[in-house]
Amino acid sequence: LLENCHLYPSWLPRLEQLLNSISERRLKLNEDGECLQTGKVTLKESFRLWLSSFPSDKFPSSILQNGIKITSELPRGLRANMLRSFSTDPLSDPDFFETCSPLQAVPFKNLLFGLCLFHAVVQERKNFGALGWNVPYEFNDSDLLISARQLRIFVESTDVGEPLPFEALNYTIGECNYGGRVTDKNDRVTMRSILSLYLSPEVAGPDPFLMSPSLPLAFPKGETHPCYVSFIKRLPAAPKLDIYGLHQNAEITRAKNDANQLFSSLLSTEPEVVVSQDSNGESYIESHAENLARDILTRLPPRFDLGYASKRYPMAYSQCMNVVLCQELERFNRLTDVIRSSLESTIHAMQGLVVMNEDLEAVFSGLTNGKVPGMWMDVSYPSLKSLSGYVEDLLQRLKFFGRWVESGPPPKYWISGFFFIQSFITANLQNFSRKNKAPIDTVRQEFEVLNIKPDMIAKSPETGYYVYGMFLEAARWDWTNGVLVRPLPKELYTEACPVHIIPTLSKAKPSDDRFPCPLYKTLDRRGVLSTTGHSSNFVTYILLPSSIETADCIRQSVALIAQLND
Repeated sequence: LLENCHLYPSWLPRLEQLLNSISERRLKLNEDGECLQTGKVTLKESFRLWLSSFPSDKFPSSILQNGIKITSELPRGLRANMLRSFSTDPLSDPDFFETCSPLQAVPFKNLLFGLCLFHAVVQERKNFGALGWNVPYEFNDSDLLISARQLRIFVESTDVGEPLPFEALNYTIGECNYGGRVTDKNDRVTMRSILSLYLSPEVAGPDPFLMSPSLPLAFPKGETHPCYVSFIKRLPAAPKLDIYGLHQNAEITRAKNDANQLFSSLLSTEPEVVVSQDSNGESYIESHAENLARDILTRLPPRFDLGYASKRYPMAYSQCMNVVLCQELERFNRLTDVIRSSLESTIHAMQGLVVMNEDLEAVFSGLTNGKVPGMWMDVSYPSLKSLSGYVEDLLQRLKFFGRWVESGPPPKYWISGFFFIQSFITANLQNFSRKNKAPIDTVRQEFEVLNIKPDMIAKSPETGYYVYGMFLEAARWDWTNGVLVRPLPKELYTEACPVHIIPTLSKAKPSDDRFPCPLYKTLDRRGVLSTTGHSSNFVTYILLPSSIETADCIRQSVALIAQLND
């Protein structure tokens, strides 16, 4: 038995050689059933080699093809997850489940059931992509088992009649055991919000209940282990999504993600396309790719004149936005230079004028498959769009900044069009800080919602900036009442209202009816983890009036998105 082969990838080629050597030497048994030596290898007929490994692209394909493959996957579904939890030691051990002090048995069993339900919920949420977690986490049985043991310790150490230490329970389980795996700051907030439902006085009481209509069955009340298992088996196979804290529209997102993953896997197994040719020997695919490349080149505007822009918008102490503009123009110039040069080189390669190297093949593949080439994404803003959508979006961004350069600062800013949105927000704060001679760490942002369409904004505000171009996911904007409301069925994304970002030195207003909605650059919400605990995909929080409770917004993963995939 060789375990964890993925941890030693440099030795895997040697393992492949050894197995090939063994398979080439056929072992013969004599009449007495004894093993005969062939070459340098002596083996018995009953010899079997077991290998264990995580999925790895370094694993030799010959071993996979010649061996029998066994896959171990976690159960899928709330009911299957809970049955697995209740069949795992120590939860299945009567000495652990039934021997708690009689006066504490009911709250212990109720909270233990709630803990198992929480464990199933956090595992199932990762099937919903970014609506579940910004980053997928591998929660496992060890998280549940250590939490169950800690739960028993807390319950038994609490005197009868005294309240259970729910704050300590939620901290050790939510911040240490499960939270220790969570790297994204917003995911930690979601984790705490979900756990508070299942480790609460309502669950521990004599008449426990689950805060979800998805479980219409009576909650088991301190009964035996078989009774709990029987209760779990009667749970619906596909409960409503509010048991996971999600809106029903999340099922559409999950189905789309599953379909995309399936088709991506199928396409990865397809052989290289055999190129058809016409009577002149010209490839149809190459002809299409060349026409597409020429079309993109034709539509690309000239480079921004940085010299002209820096003279018209010079670097000034009181105008940080000028610096932001010049930096954005420089980034877009670098991107368009790469696009232009790569397309021209690819056209020349298709014509046989230059050698088709690996980078140009990647560009050609992107043109034929409708995907943005990796060479472009290396110097681009984050985007999940297809090639056609990406080009249209890029042209709109270039047009926005071109108008800014020629006509002056716009009355409203398309926040989604910036390469680096954080620099725009920081420049806003710096301008206010320098104007009022106040430390920038004392300046905060206030938000005023504009319940009008962006086209109706014709004049800049005296303080701050108007921003637009955002979308809402897992919620929608009620244009009549000016608040966040739950989305309509089959409504995944909706247009968000424009927002007036106002820098101020005053203290924050009470925001009980406002939800601090996170703003992300793309729908996947993932990025490189920064020192603040947020991913590079995260921009800021924007306070929005909401008719939905803040806790429900957090669990439903309500967010503002700067750019959609389509």
